[in-house]
Amino acid sequence: MSRVIECENGHYYDADKFSSCPHCIQEKKYNRNHNKKMQTVSDENTLRMNMLSNGVSPVIGWLVCTKGFMRGQDYRLLSGFNRIGNQASDDIIIFDENIEKEKSVCSIVYDDGSGSIYLIPEGDIPVFLNHSQVNDIMLMHSEDMIQIYDTEYMLILFCPNKYRWDLNDEK
Repeated sequence: MSRVIECENGHYYDADKFSSCPHCIQEKKYNRNHNKKMQTVSDENTLRMNMLSNGVSPVIGWLVCTKGFMRGQDYRLLSGFNRIGNQASDDIIIFDENIEKEKSVCSIVYDDGSGSIYLIPEGDIPVFLNHSQVNDIMLMHSEDMIQIYDTEYMLILFCPNKYRWDLNDEK
């Protein structure tokens, strides 16, 4: 049995599955493309967030939920890691009762150096790319389909097919 509670912003969620409101988390994630401070690389082990001179992390594409509870919802994909799961720290929150409480499932990673995008499975939850189970890092293309249990997403790429951000451009 689920323990449904209401958060301070009026959203309802299952407290047995989430430690905080996933709806509020997702709303905050939409604002993640506007960062007040620019991060720099201090060494090879530091994950760099590329930003334009105006402090915006540019969108590289979208993941669109085509089947499942959030059908019709789109999620911005940015350069670097875009984590998918039901943890508060994940960029894309999955609402699926088959996934244990607070578990990351996979990541979509965009490498702006090569312009390539990859799907990386994390853990033991089965992830499918175009109906084939993913067991290792896979190269992705626009309109590829990702399936996690009963939820499906379509990848729509903006970079590098249609556009390539010049992160050093001051325009």
